Amino acid sequence: MARAFHQSLQRYPLSAIMGTDAGVRLSRELALHGGLLGAPDLVRRTGLSKASVARGLAALEASGAFRSVGSGRTVLHGLDADHPLAPAIGALFEAESARFQDLLEAARTAARSVGPDLVALWLYGSVARGEDGADSDVDLALILTAARAVADGPARRQHLADAVRDEMASSSRKAAFSPSLVVLDTDDVARLSSERDPWWMAVLADAQALVGEDPQTIATRVPRRVRRSPQAIDR
Repeated sequence: MARAFHQSLQRYPLSAIMGTDAGVRLSRELALHGGLLGAPDLVRRTGLSKASVARGLAALEASGAFRSVGSGRTVLHGLDADHPLAPAIGALFEAESARFQDLLEAARTAARSVGPDLVALWLYGSVARGEDGADSDVDLALILTAARAVADGPARRQHLADAVRDEMASSSRKAAFSPSLVVLDTDDVARLSSERDPWWMAVLADAQALVGEDPQTIATRVPRRVRRSPQAIDR
């Protein structure tokens, strides 16, 4: 396999800035922060080791787009606002952040289309943990009121689930994500919680409430009702 050849820093400075995982993570934090940060803050914000942060900062500053001020233990680092690429670098990471917020808002909008039946919408799984990859779905749990589901039967819940999936379809294409929707009602939540179902325990560990209350709060609040068949769960 042929070795990559060195590229001109003047012609292609983004190769130096964005060419490594550490470079991207550090660039993101410094660009979005907009001010100066110390190495310990960058270790905490990026999840990188001290050594990786030190090497990454040295490479970024060598590119000319980032700078450091101070000395010794008081050295701070930031994007050089006077560099001609600074506005573009900042805009790139702002667009990245906005795209994820658009994704979450698309999910909220779709969930709210069910009206008064909606209890909560949770983001869980690898995206909630920040461990997702290129082939990961955006795992979402839609929680409905049990009274309506019991009154109208499984067909009613399936109708609502299909409506939410349809609502998400166009938005997910625009925001470039693949949603995976689980639909439960509060009876399901009560049962799964009381049984300490493995899937439920995983949701408790990392779920984020996008609409309504978090899983533990709802599980604590809903009354224990008649146990139903696991087949009633849409997942």
